[in-house]
Amino acid sequence: MQYFDLICLGSGPAGQKAAIQAAKAGFRAAIVEREPQVGGACLLSGTIPSKALREQALRYRRMRGSASALAVELSGDAPLSALLQGVEHVIAAQDRYLHAQLARNQVQLIRGRGLSEPRGAEHKNRNNEGNETRPHENALPIAAPS
Repeated sequence: MQYFDLICLGSGPAGQKAAIQAAKAGFRAAIVEREPQVGGACLLSGTIPSKALREQALRYRRMRGSASALAVELSGDAPLSALLQGVEHVIAAQDRYLHAQLARNQVQLIRGRGLSEPRGAEHKNRNNEGNETRPHENALPIAAPS
């Protein structure tokens, strides 16, 4: 059984910041994440993917303009698969960066689902391997959804 001073449910921006600040203050911090990548909705389906897709489309449009200035013809529109491949590259790079940031600040990433119970009730989190983690009796689990 592992014990933590702070357990954040979810690795979105709020959970990341809370866990990292707690670790910098000398507390044992962990993040429980159920998704394959860290970053929450911001990274997986929200701000970052939508901006990355927009940038890919703008990049293709600029490339078509440059091609016509060079008397080269690019036929048709950019295939959606090519645009989405660029988005996947951005998501993967951000995921690697966030993993490194958590490791550098000694925040433990626990794969699984966490339960948030009322104050005073027993809190526990079960990772994907079936192991339980619990906060210290004075610790505060934080659910920080986006």
